[in-house]
Amino acid sequence: MTLDGERRFGRVLSCIKGDFIADMTPCAPKGGYGLSYPTGSASLAQVVDRWQDYADHLGGIVGYAADASSLQFDGGFYSPNHKKRGAWGDHWTFKVDRLTGKAMLTQEGKPDIGYVCAKAKPRF
Repeated sequence: MTLDGERRFGRVLSCIKGDFIADMTPCAPKGGYGLSYPTGSASLAQVVDRWQDYADHLGGIVGYAADASSLQFDGGFYSPNHKKRGAWGDHWTFKVDRLTGKAMLTQEGKPDIGYVCAKAKPRF
């Protein structure tokens, strides 16, 4: 995770990476969503603040939320035919407890995976 480490579209974004992410750029503003292009490199197309603003987006969608005790990234795709929660299908969620450092990766159709996170020390 890189918190508040990127700036695009005039916004500060937080990002996450891992082998569970495919076909999207997993970055979003706090409380908002990053929308990736549906084809090609799946780079970030735009960022929005409300779920209503991605309701017709065809491509990867990443949400990011943070408060004093937790961080959470949710990633998935919009599909008009998705059977869960209307058109949005979240394929993975990564949630971190900021107080303990414990994190959980939940993926659609797979067992949950636990992690222990620690703040990285700057190298420079």
